[in-house]
Amino acid sequence: MFTQEKLKRVLQSVGKATFKNCYNEFAENYMKEDKHKLEEAIMKEGLNRTGKKYEEGSVTTKVNAGCSIFSKGCQKEALKLCK
Repeated sequence: MFTQEKLKRVLQSVGKATFKNCYNEFAENYMKEDKHKLEEAIMKEGLNRTGKKYEEGSVTTKVNAGCSIFSKGCQKEALKLCK
């Protein structure tokens, strides 16, 4: 379980809007070894919000940070912080 401060920092790495909008993809795919669908969802999120794809390194960071939220069981708390 993350502390509130740590959760905020990890969520900042994902981006609140990205986490919120890709929540279902995270929930479905965070434990899978093949995170291709999750990476696609995050790239699409970047296109929808910024008009351009997130950089590859940024996508990897967002996937890893988002998955760490789920692995620690803090997804509901993180979603609340996204509002």
